[in-house]
Amino acid sequence: MRIEPGRIVTCLTLSLAFVACHHASADEPPRKRVEAPPPLPPPAPSPAADTGSLPAAPSAPPPTLKTAKFVLHIGDSTVGYTLGMQLELSRMFKAAGVRYESHTFTAAGLRSFAKERYIEKLVREKDPDLVIVQLGTNNLTVPTPSAYLPDVKEIVSQTGNRACYWVGPIPLEQPEKGMRKMLRENVAPCTFYDSFDLVLARQSDKIHPTQPAAKKWAEAFWTFADKTPPGGG
Repeated sequence: MRIEPGRIVTCLTLSLAFVACHHASADEPPRKRVEAPPPLPPPAPSPAADTGSLPAAPSAPPPTLKTAKFVLHIGDSTVGYTLGMQLELSRMFKAAGVRYESHTFTAAGLRSFAKERYIEKLVREKDPDLVIVQLGTNNLTVPTPSAYLPDVKEIVSQTGNRACYWVGPIPLEQPEKGMRKMLRENVAPCTFYDSFDLVLARQSDKIHPTQPAAKKWAEAFWTFADKTPPGGG
């Protein structure tokens, strides 16, 4: 086999370089192992980046009698059918530019309202943003108001978390035995309006207010609601 002169020189050069490197490394003293410095701790988070500490955005206030888009008024015969309190309130809501609708149920009481689910059905159908419940007069003189507590809770739940007021019963000739207190303490989140201390002239049945008295009642409730926001919502 023919070997070119240039290849021999190259091989000898590489061999000598390898020998020289080997001898040089054998003569060097052993090197100390240099340990890497410990890692730096992670930087502390910036306070501005801590979004968990930011306050929550304020929720919108509940609608009032003057700012609501649609008010649904539901209750017993003290609501007034086409007269009574509802007639006076309808005039006030019209002046305020608010849509208002009332539904009166004859001889309606707490138990029948809870069982028949009148409020739930109307709220689902009408979709109001504020509900006025007016109940309790037909149950005012019962001996054990606490027996109606589940019915009150059921009625309130049927408002569907709408902003709401509960207009309490007006006094009758017979004494009440705690119904007023039971309602006041248990209609939350609805705001309770206590009508009991109003002096209202009555019709011949001695139960329903005359039209001037109904106007007085409506104005008293409006004044109260103007200062006291509804619950729920």
